[in-house]
Amino acid sequence: MKTTINQKEYEFDLQPNAAAVDVIRDQAGLTGTKFVCGAGACGACTVLVEGNPMCSCLLPASRLDGKRVTTIEGHQTAEGELHPVQKAFMAHDGLQCGYCTPGFVNAGIAFYETWTKANGNTKPSRDTIAAALAGNLCRCGAYQGIYAALQAACEGAFDNVPTSEVVSHRVEAIEKVTGRAKYTTDQVVAGMGYAKVVRSIYPFAKVKSIDFSKAEAVAGVWTTLDVLDDDERTVRFVGTPVAAVAAVDAKTAEHAASLIEIEYEVYDAVVSFKQSRAATEANAEKSFREKAKGGLPVPSKWNGNTRSYRLSLTSNKGFRAGRTMRRARASGDDFLIDKNFYAGSHAHTPLEPHGALAHWQGDKLTLYASTQRIQQLSDSAKKRYGLSDSQISIICDHVGGGFGAKGNDYPEIWIAIDLAKKSQKPIRLILDRGEVIAYSGHREETELEVGILSNQNADFKAMGMEVYNNGGHAIDGNAATIAATFYPAWPQLVNDHAVVTHQPPAKAFRGPGGINGAFALESVVDEMAYKLDIDPLELRRKWDTHPQDQQLFDYLEEVPAWQVRDRVKVDKGRYKRGVGLAMGHWVHLYMPGAEVRVTAGQDGLSVESGIQDIGQGSRTLLGTALAEAFGMSVDDPLIKIKTGRETDLASPQTGGSRVSSSVYPTAQDAARQVQAQIASALSTKQGLQNVSHGPDGVIHSGGTVSWRDAISQLDGEVQSVATRGRDAKGIGLTGMLDLDGTGLYMGLGPSTSAQITEVEVDTRLGKVRVLRTWSAVAAGRIFLEEAARSQMYGGVTMGIGYALYEDRQIDPATGHTVTLNLEDCRIPGIGDMPEMEVVFMPEGFDHVTGGGVGIGEVSMVPVAASIANAVYHATGWRPTRLPIRPSDVIEGVR
Repeated sequence: MKTTINQKEYEFDLQPNAAAVDVIRDQAGLTGTKFVCGAGACGACTVLVEGNPMCSCLLPASRLDGKRVTTIEGHQTAEGELHPVQKAFMAHDGLQCGYCTPGFVNAGIAFYETWTKANGNTKPSRDTIAAALAGNLCRCGAYQGIYAALQAACEGAFDNVPTSEVVSHRVEAIEKVTGRAKYTTDQVVAGMGYAKVVRSIYPFAKVKSIDFSKAEAVAGVWTTLDVLDDDERTVRFVGTPVAAVAAVDAKTAEHAASLIEIEYEVYDAVVSFKQSRAATEANAEKSFREKAKGGLPVPSKWNGNTRSYRLSLTSNKGFRAGRTMRRARASGDDFLIDKNFYAGSHAHTPLEPHGALAHWQGDKLTLYASTQRIQQLSDSAKKRYGLSDSQISIICDHVGGGFGAKGNDYPEIWIAIDLAKKSQKPIRLILDRGEVIAYSGHREETELEVGILSNQNADFKAMGMEVYNNGGHAIDGNAATIAATFYPAWPQLVNDHAVVTHQPPAKAFRGPGGINGAFALESVVDEMAYKLDIDPLELRRKWDTHPQDQQLFDYLEEVPAWQVRDRVKVDKGRYKRGVGLAMGHWVHLYMPGAEVRVTAGQDGLSVESGIQDIGQGSRTLLGTALAEAFGMSVDDPLIKIKTGRETDLASPQTGGSRVSSSVYPTAQDAARQVQAQIASALSTKQGLQNVSHGPDGVIHSGGTVSWRDAISQLDGEVQSVATRGRDAKGIGLTGMLDLDGTGLYMGLGPSTSAQITEVEVDTRLGKVRVLRTWSAVAAGRIFLEEAARSQMYGGVTMGIGYALYEDRQIDPATGHTVTLNLEDCRIPGIGDMPEMEVVFMPEGFDHVTGGGVGIGEVSMVPVAASIANAVYHATGWRPTRLPIRPSDVIEGVR
């Protein structure tokens, strides 16, 4: 087959049933085109064939014969100029992790060319753009930037702007809009092979034997591997890795894996949430729960398959609250509200699948891994394989999303390393989409029992919350604990219960516990406002007197939709509109001991940390900290940023909104220390008098030497490593808690967000449509406002998906996940997105080193609750289950 790709002629020998994406990526080496779903559901593999956007995962490679194809790499001119759409994506931050960006850019270019040809430089509507890009998905939720980018590009805003003059909010943006950004799935090592994992088809069984003979007889198979530990041959959930095979190519590995014969002794499994909750000590399987991992390191007790603990972060009034609630229930108090809620399981499904490429060269290991914890992974690998610092190199330049799913050392990494060691060849192991959805992580299924007590004067009396979390074969869940921080002055009795089942283990997922806890608690607070006949905002203002939260209320009461809001709608129309409010908190987490290195030499400045950028902008954050200290721009050629690699520096993993507050102030400390060294060196070299230094440079009695000039005069390098200390004591939480043994500490005072959401409910079809959102956040200083704004948009987007669309389902009889593709997972698309407004309140965090904390988690916490409250305002029916299904709406409003 002959074809032209990016104006270059290619001739390919096609394999049977080859897809266009395989030829483009594997044979042409154009890895900007991403393979995500294989079903045409996400658009990440979009290329232009004769100018028309097509999903290359569904397009047979043979259909490219004689055609002109353009991939993301083909839009840059020989002079380095980009297409106006690429420039617009950079300027309007129409990207986050960047994994979906090539597909969006190609689809956007096709739309731009069609639109401008027919309409000139006029602005297309959001609905027009949404219709054109309906086949593309962004899990990070960069849709607001994409809308803005395409509207600006179509209006001609970038037609005559040189690429070099485009101001981007991410230092790596140009790599992502051109396809040059390399993810783990894009890495290639000469002579590498491909691996496939064989997984348990039973939720609970003992592996009696594994027969590799048929697989090993297949031509092209390099090696096989028994994955289970020698002394532990039991699988406890469907999808447990049992065996693996490495071969010359992916198809051979997959075929060989299908020939591996495994004999099981199958046991009775406890798959369903209800069944496991009912188990007692007499019928609980002890080894089953003892093998489950996770959970906060606090005193707890087991009852059957349920682990219970009480951790009050804000109040020691639990006994009083419990007694008050019992008396109110016994007397039938009119101002007591007791309600049960349910929140379904929610798959992370980052668009870049989990995976690793391992390469042993003698006793040295090079590992490419898609991970949220480079340094912690390095430590684990060194311990597991007996390696020294000089024997391991981990490369993770770009990560295509994680959201918590890549926050642990998942088993496929070790399998890739073991296969590479056994075969003595580089091995790549990438999960397919079904494996990512089913086995790589999910938010736990949750049942919540919530009660609050007030009186006719709207005085708060007590709150009780019992939360049962189905974390699968993991001890997971802290919804009640996080909910206790929302109104910390309340007397409250909260308990979390982790229910272990024979399901794949849950993992922390963006705002773990906070999202589902907020849904239940803020729904009940909203209901109490109606019972008391008081504005829901005013009730919260009375119950939450913290100054930073009062700022949020001040903003929200000025929102136009709230000002014209009336009582619950009683009109008879099919379409009903409502406005809802909810609060959200997230604990302040950071890593004392985090280190950042700054180096200065004649060739410029560099800043280094072992952090990873999963789309939140950590690379730009680190560079900005250095650039601000030296009065430069982050994209100044003198600034070099070193992240995404294994290093000797203690570095935080990405998760819990800990990175910004851990490394930004630390980088600035290191920069100031280097500045002092530069000033000293220059003083000695030139004999300067009365030397000091400031943002503009080295100050002396004769004037000021700019930092640029001072650096150029250094004879060698000067360097400093700064270490993040602990915060000063402040109001709020008292004390520190090492949560995960990797230096994660809980600081003083939570970040807060509040959201107003306007919805339209179609009472005939049961469809809920979010029309607009207003979000206010109190997290102190915002280090990178545009990146933070994009994080907020992403959190709201993911919250809409959690509230209305996404529902991971397990077959309770077999333990198999039945929602195995992006069609069934139903993550929100660009057409599901409302108009969004975001404001930041910078006060209230003077006690935090650097003055600000992260917002990735808190951005999502109140979203589902605000949507549910808006539905109630529109219809008079209160949702108590997530997602809010059309069938529930129809039944509820009937």
